[in-house]
Amino acid sequence: MTTDRKKPGVALWATVGLVALLPVILYAGAYLYTATPIVYATSPPPWDILPHYSLGGRRSTLPSWWEAAFLPAHWLDRKIRSDVWAPYDPHYAP
Repeated sequence: MTTDRKKPGVALWATVGLVALLPVILYAGAYLYTATPIVYATSPPPWDILPHYSLGGRRSTLPSWWEAAFLPAHWLDRKIRSDVWAPYDPHYAP
């Protein structure tokens, strides 16, 4: 007894790949949309640049649990865009 079953095609694997990547894309997009670098001035420079999470430039900030939710994305962002998140020293600003 033999069965004539088709092997999975390109469309199936493309769909599986898209479904697997969709949460990652949405997570990264949400981080990039809400995170804004803000300089937090401490007594002596250099000053730390930390993320400020808000929706579309509104004055209200997102709850503090967003910091924990976006911590892995922020860690990766600091590795990729280190020039944006580097400590700011006004004495050495161009």
